Amino acid sequence: AAALAQYELALTAFPDDPDLRLAIGLAQQALLRLDAALESYERALAMAPGHVLARWHRALLLLLKGDYARGWQDYEIRHLGEGRPKRSFKAAPWEGQSLQGRTVLVYAEQGLGDEIMFASCLPEIIAAAGNCIIDCHPGLQALYRRSFPGARVHGGTQFDDASWLDGCPYPDYQVSVGSLPRLLRGGPERFPRHQGYLRAEPRDVCAW
Repeated sequence: AAALAQYELALTAFPDDPDLRLAIGLAQQALLRLDAALESYERALAMAPGHVLARWHRALLLLLKGDYARGWQDYEIRHLGEGRPKRSFKAAPWEGQSLQGRTVLVYAEQGLGDEIMFASCLPEIIAAAGNCIIDCHPGLQALYRRSFPGARVHGGTQFDDASWLDGCPYPDYQVSVGSLPRLLRGGPERFPRHQGYLRAEPRDVCAW
């Protein structure tokens, strides 16, 4: 609250500063003033349409508010973030085209928790595709092979080159795992009911 008061004071001197509008939005969001925060992000983007951080925080806020259609669209801005590995595959990007008889590569991005969270979309992709290749963190390889037996699973780092694909059917399409919700989770009604999508090692279950 004290930070917000200082930002609003600064606004009298710098009313057209998009970074200041972003800072105000972050403070408002921390205070759970979500509608006000969204308005601040919108103002920052009106001043600077290419403002990556403003669009990123608007994405997270829209998702928090349940506006999945707009939130996931903004969420694509993460690909422009600093320090992210730029992964390059020759296949065409998947944008919802039919996957019948086609091979699709779903590749890892962001952190381990993100990979696990977005993996809830994988059963639909596997069911729709002729072949599905899943690229994941090495620590998830055994779990994913057990959980998604209908897919070919590769465990590697996000800095690996694409030579590991030489032993696979070359994909017709590629999509990052974090982009699947934009195509498959546009509203609450598109979240399927399920009993879990990951399968623990039975011996470990018994042991624990």
